[in-house]
Amino acid sequence: MDEYGTTSYSRYSLEDGQCHSAPMPDVDEPVTGIAACYDGRKYIYLIGGYCKDNK
Repeated sequence: MDEYGTTSYSRYSLEDGQCHSAPMPDVDEPVTGIAACYDGRKYIYLIGGYCKDNK
């Protein structure tokens, strides 16, 4: 992530507590808003986000 947003997503597993991040294909502009989605079974997906201090 840079200071303006991100072009990756994270997937958190409720089953084993692991977090995996990967680039989002075909995303050219960083995403500064954030969205979360639960698949109803085992994963929570986090997309976007803005971090002014890169923390």
